[in-house]
Amino acid sequence: MEKGGRYDARSAAIHGWSHHWGHPATREESDIVGTFYFHWAPAPMLYEIETDEGFSLEDLLQELGRMERKALGVVKHGDMPAVEERRRDDHA
Repeated sequence: MEKGGRYDARSAAIHGWSHHWGHPATREESDIVGTFYFHWAPAPMLYEIETDEGFSLEDLLQELGRMERKALGVVKHGDMPAVEERRRDDHA
């Protein structure tokens, strides 16, 4: 978050925020979209997704897709947001 990202990792939980924190205005307007809970051992496993009020499971699945794409280069379990999917199709 401090480097302008949208995710706040805390041990076994990753909070997804609605806006990056790269500017004071977006930081002020940002809300937690939801939280991903992980077990890290013996193998990394996402075991719970919690949505915050005003956001849907689909919102969180899109966030999961963004994280997977950034970390792995592919989307395995999450959804690719429609805007990013159209951009990918335009460049194919």
